[in-house]
Amino acid sequence: MHNRSLSLICLFCCVLIACSEQVKKDSSDDNFSSSSLDFVDTSSNDAGNTSQSPSNNNSQFPQLEGIWNSPCKTGIVEYVQDHIQLNAGNFHQESQFHPDSACSTKTKPPVVVSGTYEIGSDVITSNGLIAKEIDVILDSDGGELRIQDIAYIDETGTLYFGVEMTTNTRPTVLDFINPYTQ
Repeated sequence: MHNRSLSLICLFCCVLIACSEQVKKDSSDDNFSSSSLDFVDTSSNDAGNTSQSPSNNNSQFPQLEGIWNSPCKTGIVEYVQDHIQLNAGNFHQESQFHPDSACSTKTKPPVVVSGTYEIGSDVITSNGLIAKEIDVILDSDGGELRIQDIAYIDETGTLYFGVEMTTNTRPTVLDFINPYTQ
């Protein structure tokens, strides 16, 4: 999976999660398709999972706290703009869908996902930048979903997440196509 964008939800990454949740709630809505993200199911102990979860030490990355907004970007069917709030270990994301590329007209209520997040150790990205491990833990019908990702804030204050997430490994490539700003 080369340069797979997290624009469909991130931590990002959460547009895909939001769409997946919307599909579960309203299977008759053809505007959404299910997510291709792999999640760590923390409701069972999988001995084959070699990735470690970060400790719950969110004070390691205080610049991450606040409200982060994505630019208007192409979604599955419509344009989407994500708004992510990270505050004291709590995660909240609203993905608003629009028919226009300026994201000026709302077509329906936003898709909302909430949970918690944990910051872990430093991670050296594929291009040598130092990012932080971040796990977003979302409540789900069958337990909780733990999304393993990385986060990096550059010198201009722009936030980037990893390009892809998998069950067994944390990404090491940052998604510079989908920035978030405060």
